[in-house]
Amino acid sequence: MERIGDPYEAPQGGDEDRDRSRAGGDGVGDTGRTVLGGHGDLAKHDVRVSAHDECDAANAAVAVAMAIGALPDEVNAMLVSVQNDLFDLGADLLEPLESAPADTVRIIPEHVERLERAIEHYRVVAGDLSGMALPGGTVGAAFLYQARAAVRQAERVAWLAVERHPESVNAWAPRYLNRLSTLLFVLARGANAEHGDVLWEPGASVRPMLDEKRLDEKRLDEKRPDERRPDEARIDDRPVDGGQAGS
Repeated sequence: MERIGDPYEAPQGGDEDRDRSRAGGDGVGDTGRTVLGGHGDLAKHDVRVSAHDECDAANAAVAVAMAIGALPDEVNAMLVSVQNDLFDLGADLLEPLESAPADTVRIIPEHVERLERAIEHYRVVAGDLSGMALPGGTVGAAFLYQARAAVRQAERVAWLAVERHPESVNAWAPRYLNRLSTLLFVLARGANAEHGDVLWEPGASVRPMLDEKRLDEKRLDEKRPDERRPDEARIDDRPVDGGQAGS
């Protein structure tokens, strides 16, 4: 059976052993079940397993932003510490609150406080955060937005795990992810500070078409009824169902 262990104890049956087993083609885990640390034998679709794996995916997304984004050294240093926190978070999710070893790593309020301080610092760096920016811009910003989306997904699943297993899943884990998504947003806006964001314009793609239709309506209204062709009935005069019987 596949086993997911503490990230710090992978040689004793954790992710590295799992990946070695897969590389060997021995079919470990092919029954659809896994061992999630102290939670024991669980279905792979159990929300606690999903929360752990979504955090792993979020960490990988942060890694891509660091590797490709050409981010400032200060930001990369911050993100390295975030990656370490995400390993803390993964270790936390492996062990139930009610029966964990005394030395279990937990996400605690200080983890969240540290992120809140970082958010305030990088807000100043980012400058104007008004408006709703489209994800993108520089390469670094685009990958930070992608990492933020991965973190928000991890947060949603972690909250679901807390809701279904409040006695065993630490609620500070999704709180940390919530603050991390905010930090990544602020970092993404900061990555675009020099070149500027592209802001959301509600309905922008259809505005020219609507303006054209209004102009056609105006022209039609200016014609006398006897000058209109049969196919030039005003839109408001046409049957709501387009003249077709209901299907």
